[in-house]
Amino acid sequence: MHVFEPIRSASERALRLSLTRIRQSIGDDPSLDDPAALLGFLTALIAFLRGINAQPIRGGIKTYLPVMHRNDFATMFSLLHPSLRALLQSNQAHFVEAILAGVFGDPDGGIDDLDLAGFANQPVVKSLALTAHDRRTFTADLPLPTTLTLGRQGARIITYRPLPRTLSIEQWVKAWMSDAPVDLLTTEHFDIAQTYGGGGSPSATLDALRQAAGFADFTHLIDWSRSYEEPGYSLVLVFDWPRLSGSQQAILRDSVRQLGGLGAATDSAHPDLALFENRVFSSTKLGMDTVTEAVSSYFLDILGLLENSWP
Repeated sequence: MHVFEPIRSASERALRLSLTRIRQSIGDDPSLDDPAALLGFLTALIAFLRGINAQPIRGGIKTYLPVMHRNDFATMFSLLHPSLRALLQSNQAHFVEAILAGVFGDPDGGIDDLDLAGFANQPVVKSLALTAHDRRTFTADLPLPTTLTLGRQGARIITYRPLPRTLSIEQWVKAWMSDAPVDLLTTEHFDIAQTYGGGGSPSATLDALRQAAGFADFTHLIDWSRSYEEPGYSLVLVFDWPRLSGSQQAILRDSVRQLGGLGAATDSAHPDLALFENRVFSSTKLGMDTVTEAVSSYFLDILGLLENSWP
């Protein structure tokens, strides 16, 4: 998937798939009479979820999304009208299904035959891995190995993930819709994200790596219960958060912001600034009142600009 496709198609997906699903499952409600703000929010949400799992790009997908990196989805959800928020919060399961429809459905095929239950446990981030620079600095004297030969198991490619794959889209969405909303894909709440998900399947190859002499200096850093094998001779290792040093935890928090997360919550020193800033387009900072009114039209305008600007 080309990195810009998630951005270009997000508005259409929000309208044809997500909003259609909401109307089917929740029915007619006065809060949905003017869906412009909801469409804008769904556009940003779908673009983000599909973008962070697209082809990796330097600087992360947030570089190309029209969303300021300091904002999170808990903040953006709070910008919706109170009656609309209340409707969605009282129908969280249906709202999650609508999001899944927008992310995984086919805009040209409709949603009637889409098995949404099969997508409920999809990881919110599939491909978030440490950069080469992070691997070099994580353990200053001993760079984390990326390949290792494990006797009869042969050579294996090693990838390091800052987040467990068991942090699902459903868990992430419900966390920022809760009474104490948090966006787990932020540096501020990264330690909470570490607690989501259970163990993986037993693996003889992982056991071999754990006992390998060439990996002895790193064994204590890995959460072996949540690490796993992937096809193609790859081993994916998830870090054991409580055992990491403060500097190592900081590297992992930063990796989320660099590779697709939205950074921390809205800057507390400037609560009147929100949403509209990135490194591709010229910066624009607007007050919260203006943002609340413009959250839909802004994203739709940006999508039109992208369609005319990118190859």
